[in-house]
Amino acid sequence: MTGYLDILKEGKVQRVLKDNRAVQFRRASLEDWDEAVELAYRVFKKYEAAEYGEEGEKEFVEFLNSPILYELFKEGRYVVYVAVADGDIVGMISLRNGNFISLLFVDERFHNRGIGSALLDNLIFYLKSSTEHTKVYVHSSPYAEGFYHRYGFVNEGGRTSAGNIIYTPMSYEL
Repeated sequence: MTGYLDILKEGKVQRVLKDNRAVQFRRASLEDWDEAVELAYRVFKKYEAAEYGEEGEKEFVEFLNSPILYELFKEGRYVVYVAVADGDIVGMISLRNGNFISLLFVDERFHNRGIGSALLDNLIFYLKSSTEHTKVYVHSSPYAEGFYHRYGFVNEGGRTSAGNIIYTPMSYEL
C-alpha cells in the first residue's frame, strides 16, 4: 500500500494521505503567488541555504522576487502548480522555458508523503497533454538529487554552479 489515494474531485486531482488529510493539486492562480513564493523561500532557508552561503541565498531571493518572473507568471509563460491542504499551499512546482523545472518545494510537514511526486505527476501530465516536448529538465539542488533520481531523472552532467547556485543538471524522458 502506498499510503495515499489519488482521486479526481470537481476536475482537480486530490490525494488522500494516510491520516485522511486531503491535498488538492491545481494550477496556481494569481492569488497563490505570494504564498507559493513564501513557501519556496521558507523551505529553501531551512534545507538548502547553508550550502549556498550568504551570496547564494541572496541570488535565490532575487530570483524569487524578480518582477520579470511575476510578469511571466501572470502571462501564463511561467507555469506553477500548487498542492493545497486545509486551505494552505503546502507544495509548489514551476516550469519555465516550456520544459525546465524551475522550483519544487514542499512544506516540511508534508515531506515524504508523496506531495513532491504528485506535483511532478501533474506537471508531467501538463507537458504531455499540452506541449510537444519529449523531455523535461531540472537543475537539481544537492538536497533534491535523491528525490529526482527516485522519480526517474538522470544526470546530464556532474554537479556544477552558476554564480553561487549549486546544482546537478538532470532530465526525464516524457
